[in-house]
Amino acid sequence: MSVVPIACNDLMFFLHHCFIDKIFDAHIRRWGITPASYPNVQVYGHRAYDCMCPFLECWYHRTMFTQSTTFGYRYDIYKNF
Repeated sequence: MSVVPIACNDLMFFLHHCFIDKIFDAHIRRWGITPASYPNVQVYGHRAYDCMCPFLECWYHRTMFTQSTTFGYRYDIYKNF
């Protein structure tokens, strides 16, 4: 996982990030977080309308404060979180 260019080809890396995404989605649903909830951060690269790296298409940080159903998928189990 420390070799960034090839890490995404590792199954454990992929599964780890899938689980992190599931936890984050449960947090968003539980607390009713929306893109408007993104904190007012003034650090360059972390502001609401700064592009996230390394995506080729520009995705804003505040866009990630969206439920998974908006992106076309849904996690099945939420009761544990």
